[in-house]
Amino acid sequence: VEFDRRAQALRANSKSDAKVNQARSRKPTQPKEQTSIQHLQSNTSQTPLKATHLPLQSPSTTITLQSFPQPQSRDFRHTDHTTTLVFCPPPEFWEPIVNLKKNHMNPRIKRPPYPHITILAPFVKYQRFDDAKRILQEKLQNVQPFTMEINAMEIYFNNTSFTLYLKPEVQPANVLHDIHKQCLEEFPQCTKGPFDPHIGIGYFKKRNLAVSHQRKYQANWRPMKFVVQELYMMHRAGKDSPFEVRGVVSLGGKNPPPLMPPKPL
Repeated sequence: VEFDRRAQALRANSKSDAKVNQARSRKPTQPKEQTSIQHLQSNTSQTPLKATHLPLQSPSTTITLQSFPQPQSRDFRHTDHTTTLVFCPPPEFWEPIVNLKKNHMNPRIKRPPYPHITILAPFVKYQRFDDAKRILQEKLQNVQPFTMEINAMEIYFNNTSFTLYLKPEVQPANVLHDIHKQCLEEFPQCTKGPFDPHIGIGYFKKRNLAVSHQRKYQANWRPMKFVVQELYMMHRAGKDSPFEVRGVVSLGGKNPPPLMPPKPL
């Protein structure tokens, strides 16, 4: 009887120890779903989404900054002395320049003067202006509008005459020469000599007359400053007809309303 009593006590103690050990071996855990949510929130707060993390486009997708209609032909062998490619000041700056130019017009030229900086002359035939515009618009899409100032009058000392002119100052400094170079690459036949940007005022046979007019005009000149945003394709219908804007080429690949809209022939 004593043996059976001790055996029962041993079995009871063994079961109690087993329950205690099992309880000690257990560790508190969180549900898997809750842990994954906390981990995502932690990563999101530490590493914000950047553009480089976005999915790339398909390799077959082509991104084009600017696309332009292509010309029907690039054959511009024939030029025309009734057309020219120029920069002009905005119309509100014309009057003081024209008032000087008209004092020194060649009496054989009946058409009215207009202030301009010639880029190419002679230019392409008027009938090819649409194709020329398409080429220039694409060629000059990386040339942004620039600032021009007209403050000084200078004189060209030619072999037999003297030319009084307004000297433009631009920023960036080489932008006019860069534009001329790019235009000449497309229309190499449209030039008569070296490029020296200027706005002509008058021609004189005697040096002292040129110098006296330079001093007179310079003393009364009011400097002007403006933004140049477009090239003009000019054309005159007849010998005594004025040069008119027939096409506008905007700089920078943009197409804002032109300062001088083209006039149909």
